[in-house]
Amino acid sequence: MINLIACTTLLLAAGVTATTMTRDNTYSNSENRNLTSFRLSCYNYLYNQTGAQTTQQLNTILAPGAYVAGTPFVEGNSTECGRCYRARNPKNNKGIYIAAIGASETGVVRVGKEGFAIVNNQTNSDSEPLVDLSNDSASLIVDLSDDPASIIVDLSDGPVSLIVYLSKAPDSKCFTERRYDPESAV
Repeated sequence: MINLIACTTLLLAAGVTATTMTRDNTYSNSENRNLTSFRLSCYNYLYNQTGAQTTQQLNTILAPGAYVAGTPFVEGNSTECGRCYRARNPKNNKGIYIAAIGASETGVVRVGKEGFAIVNNQTNSDSEPLVDLSNDSASLIVDLSDDPASIIVDLSDGPVSLIVYLSKAPDSKCFTERRYDPESAV
């Protein structure tokens, strides 16, 4: 019990929060959503700071390896909008940078399938993923070693989650520049 308390205290002191990352395809890079469509949207703040009105426009100024996400720290058009975080899976040490563009429920970070796949080890063909995301659906296989049967839980209709460590990161890890230039996007 003391080790758990010490680890939790160490994580909080280092500015790291253990949280759940959920795959939510509304945050996928392939989607082109208006920034007003997200829960407690950061539209006004992000538009004033970056000039972007859609996720596709925002993606043009994101740094390589950065993704848009919903975080529990966003409260409408607050200064947490556009804040850069690093999300790291402690089981495989895979991580991504996320830019907060909307709100999510307490203790949950919502990220698109592309970012989730990296954290879930889907991009490394040499190792097995922690959760199977083949064919854009997920199945969790639970092995009951004492019983000859296995239970297969189909999660294709719902989100898939992982526990990640979340910490603030420099803006330069999420954005190559802070202003969207419509001329360069043509």
